[in-house]
Amino acid sequence: MSNAVIQVTTDAAAIDRAVESAQRILEQLPDLQIRVIVHGEALDAVVGTEPLEHDPAVRVEACSLGLRARGHSLDELRPGFDTVAGASAAIIQAQLDGAAYLRL
Repeated sequence: MSNAVIQVTTDAAAIDRAVESAQRILEQLPDLQIRVIVHGEALDAVVGTEPLEHDPAVRVEACSLGLRARGHSLDELRPGFDTVAGASAAIIQAQLDGAAYLRL
């Protein structure tokens, strides 16, 4: 199965755009596995209680290292988000494993 990774770093709107883009991509490429990896300033939008609504075929992951650096705990993560230990390493590993890369 083919994989893709979408990198998000800017803000909450970018997370929404990435998830919407991933869902549109899946309409055309339904066998694709897509990961949206969030880090940088966008991490402030992954904490709270409001669930992230998205297609379960899209995995949305927040950088654990970045969350801690911004003073957030993993317990603060909104429902619908998973985590990766480090965003940069996860993106690099995905590319080494053959994933397509898109930055939004």
